[in-house]
This record gives sequence, C-alpha cells and structure tokens, in this order.
Amino acid sequence: MRKCIIGGENGLEQKVDQNFLTAMKKYVNCYENEGNTCKADILQHFIAHLRVYQRHLEKNHAEYGKVVEKIPLPP
Repeated sequence: MRKCIIGGENGLEQKVDQNFLTAMKKYVNCYENEGNTCKADILQHFIAHLRVYQRHLEKNHAEYGKVVEKIPLPP
C-alpha cells in the first residue's frame, strides 16, 4: 500500500498525470497489482471500493466526470 500511496502522491506533485481521473486510474491499477500478491481481506475490500469509485468516475463523465477533469493538479 505504501508504494501506491507514494506513487500517487509523486505523480500528482510532479504533474505526471493530466487530470484527476488519469491519476485515479493509475492509483487503482497499482492497488490491483499489489492485491495479486496480498490476499488480506481488508486490502481486497479496499480494492473493491476503489474499483467502484473508478467506475463511478468513468460512468458519470457527463456530470461529475466533467468536474473531475477540470480539477487541476496541485501546484
């Protein structure tokens, strides 16, 4: 988990990602990859929540997604 958190923070700070949705997808993918080697119930539960959140962002591009795309990365 530490790897994913640090990677996500670094990506935002260094402005590697174009917007929040792109950053979120990378964050979820990191956790999914880590989840392949760790079968802890709490991690699997967290990954399931991240997947739902990602689907919400992608599905609701019409409203919420447009707002999320406009959120600038931190300066």
